[in-house]
Amino acid sequence: MRTNTKESFEGVLTYKITFTPKSTNEKYNEYQRKKYGDTLNLYISENGAFRREYPTSGEMGFDYYIYSAQENKAYLKWRNQDTLTPFDCSKNTLKLKSETEKPVQTIHGAACKGYCIKMVDSMGRPPQVAILTYYYPSNKEYIDPSIYKNHNEFFYNKIMNKIQAPYYKYILDMGKYEIEFELVKIEKKKLDEGMFKISIK
Repeated sequence: MRTNTKESFEGVLTYKITFTPKSTNEKYNEYQRKKYGDTLNLYISENGAFRREYPTSGEMGFDYYIYSAQENKAYLKWRNQDTLTPFDCSKNTLKLKSETEKPVQTIHGAACKGYCIKMVDSMGRPPQVAILTYYYPSNKEYIDPSIYKNHNEFFYNKIMNKIQAPYYKYILDMGKYEIEFELVKIEKKKLDEGMFKISIK
């Protein structure tokens, strides 16, 4: 049950994607680059559901990703597959390594605080480290973190409890490459709930 009376943001955010390779394997770099493309459209419902669309990804890249807050599950659609890949967001196999603050950056005309969270998948061989950095505004758009209190995957509940806003910049460092998502447009609007419905074949 929510205790905050502030209205949670609903609308569309558009990001430009910048890919930075850290590997000398050109085929690997090109695959990772095409997996994301250069644009992300993020649709967020006030009830917590969200949808990520990758309109410029390659033929073997991401098509879209839907999170259902009601089910606490996510579904990923690849362009070259007809079926959806489901994820149980109540589970998290990662271990938290550290949390740090980053200097303020001006992004899309707003002063944004920085928050960096480092995690490791100890089941991997070798263990896979992921570093996620979020830049978020204060006293602008608000997201109610209680919506995501059970979204444990990738510590999303911890992240949203910290930032309580749509991120204006997100940097994913996977060691062999880095992906940056930077806001270019944000529009507050009522969304069609049909875009968050899951159709599993």
